Amino acid sequence: ADAMDGLVKKIVQGGRGVWGEVPMPPNALITENEAREILKYILSVGQESARLALSGAYQLESPGPDADQKGARRRNRSLPPKLLIQASYKDLGDDGVPSLSQRAVRMLQAPQLDAARAHVMDKVEAQRFGVSVRHGGSLIYKGLDMTQVDSLEIGLFASARMNHTGGQVEVRLGDPQGALIGQADVAAPAPATPGSRGGFSRTPPLPISLMPQSGLQDLCLVFSNREAKEDQPLMSVSVLSLRPSITQSKP
Repeated sequence: ADAMDGLVKKIVQGGRGVWGEVPMPPNALITENEAREILKYILSVGQESARLALSGAYQLESPGPDADQKGARRRNRSLPPKLLIQASYKDLGDDGVPSLSQRAVRMLQAPQLDAARAHVMDKVEAQRFGVSVRHGGSLIYKGLDMTQVDSLEIGLFASARMNHTGGQVEVRLGDPQGALIGQADVAAPAPATPGSRGGFSRTPPLPISLMPQSGLQDLCLVFSNREAKEDQPLMSVSVLSLRPSITQSKP
């Protein structure tokens, strides 16, 4: 207990002469109880049964789709929502010793992307729910963090009543000529028959396995069907979902 009390005092009040002449600055913003918890954690390192778990939760409130932090209308409604988290630390320093500081920033993105809000769209037509794509059409999303993302799921449908043909979906990096990292086929819809619901062939969602990537990447979806007419739609696309890889824990 005496040793713990002495260490708590060192953390809160600082000191010099223990590890040479370089002084240890005080931590006036830390209470004795907080210093005691810090010491308990440090002393528990290496003792698996006594290690203290770090945990916590913070409820975030969305400002809404049409407002930024100041309540103004968003300038670019096509940007997928992202959350920027910043953590920083700076101590008080001491006589002759400058303060120490550290800063880290992490950006989290929504795993679901609206097809109608791609940054770049070519040969697509906006619909009530998503977009209709033609042969050679593409959707480009910029600056997606693809670390540990191993698959993509696409919500789409093909309808004989809407003259859809089905086709192929390619996932490429950067632009329609970029490196191919995944692809899948969408079957042609069944013909409409009397009493049917219009010949819909739903594929919700369409899974596409992706080659491993890391860091921020521009993701491009290319839609093709060489047998389709120039203005004939291939399918309608509503939403895309990035799926992270699942690491199996060792028994």
